[in-house]
Amino acid sequence: MEIEIVIICMICAIFVVSLFHHIQKKRTNRKNLSYVIFIPMLIFSLVLFPISFILVGGWHGLFLAAIGVYLFFTSVSALIFATILKIFSNRKRKL
Repeated sequence: MEIEIVIICMICAIFVVSLFHHIQKKRTNRKNLSYVIFIPMLIFSLVLFPISFILVGGWHGLFLAAIGVYLFFTSVSALIFATILKIFSNRKRKL
């Protein structure tokens, strides 16, 4: 069941990144919306995972660790997809 949750989170992240990419193309702002949202989420997940084992422990710690892992895979897949979209949109713009 956990693998399905991770895959669903990754699919949702890819959908959100593509939506942000289309919004970004219409705006003249240089700052990428995907990076603004998913990099802090990545940092939060990396901080949450060790804190859940060190400070909390027990079943509540495992619950927080699972949330950290889900956020980690979601943010990493979103950042990879955002980078791919950025590379291909720059290539298309140069042609």
